[in-house]
Amino acid sequence: MTQLYDIARLLRVYQWSKNALVLMPLVFAQQLLDSTAVLRSLIATAAFCLASSAAYIVNDIRDLENDRSHPINADARCRRAPSVHQWRR
Repeated sequence: MTQLYDIARLLRVYQWSKNALVLMPLVFAQQLLDSTAVLRSLIATAAFCLASSAAYIVNDIRDLENDRSHPINADARCRRAPSVHQWRR
């Protein structure tokens, strides 16, 4: 369970709410009852979530060595996802 929590922190799931903006055209176009449009928008939202999480992971991996030598970031990275980052130590 702890590792699942660490993965969720690494993926920055709390940032996914911003990707809900992809759904706003449905509201403004009054297409909320169009199942095809809703499905396409949900798929686009999921794709945005996966893409943003992938970018966060790539950034974490690229910055890992620099963050270890930084007095503040070193501790923050370990707290973000310790069980995921331990393989890079």
